Amino acid sequence: MRRSGRHSEPSWLVWNRHHPEDPILHGTGHVIHHKDHDHFNDSPDNLQKMTHSEHSIYHMSGDRHYMFGKKLSEKTKRRMSETHKGKKHSEMTKRKMSGALKGRPPTFGMLGKRHSEETRQKISEAGKGRPSSMGFTGKKHSAETRQKISIAQLRRFHRTLEDENA
Repeated sequence: MRRSGRHSEPSWLVWNRHHPEDPILHGTGHVIHHKDHDHFNDSPDNLQKMTHSEHSIYHMSGDRHYMFGKKLSEKTKRRMSETHKGKKHSEMTKRKMSGALKGRPPTFGMLGKRHSEETRQKISEAGKGRPSSMGFTGKKHSAETRQKISIAQLRRFHRTLEDENA
């Protein structure tokens, strides 16, 4: 137990003494969570074993998130935006983000919406001079390929109509 702000022993030792069948071992990715959020209360009933991931999710969700109910000023938003401009994610970070999104449905942020004329102009200007993401710039499909594309689009269109009528 801790007294007057000083540690008499770490929380994980208290846990291990009271749960010898389920100890917290160094390097296993487990932490001790204090149920009442009082880090000085090491009562065995107040301790809970969690993985680092579970613990982060617990403290970063809903009203327990440190930003819950707070609003950022426009000035702060601008500063944050400027700070992140030009920064690139590492390959490891990209893999982690990709893995985290696997199995989730795609987001349809602009589905059914239209950009304003001003925004379309900005997007157009920003893309000038860059190679097309399609990778087919300046090339032409053969007549046979155009025919195949046309047939595939018609099939897709007819399937959509059938789904709507079903």
